[in-house]
Amino acid sequence: MPFTQDELDVVKQGMYNVVHGSMAWGTAHPLKDITPAMSAKTGTAQSFYIDPDNPTTNPPETTNSSFVGYAPSNDPQIAIAIVFPNLDADSEGNYNQQVARTMIEQYYKLNNIK
Repeated sequence: MPFTQDELDVVKQGMYNVVHGSMAWGTAHPLKDITPAMSAKTGTAQSFYIDPDNPTTNPPETTNSSFVGYAPSNDPQIAIAIVFPNLDADSEGNYNQQVARTMIEQYYKLNNIK
């Protein structure tokens, strides 16, 4: 699918703002202290979990938590995707960001990126 450079620049700036932006952009603000900087997009999708062995007329709501990102922002060398399916809707947490932090920091450490 072809994209213009201007279109790609808008996507890259948006992903950078998810981590480093202000004005309610930053759903991944906890990662803004990683250096060199990373860019990301977070997401959630609500769903219902139906246990085939115990079907019910009122299945519990769950959340699928997702995270995609790349680093460093200005010279991408690694891209990651993380999904936590079927989390309890009331305790979603930031598991994906904790995993992303570990992955990026370990990649930087293993490749001596500072």
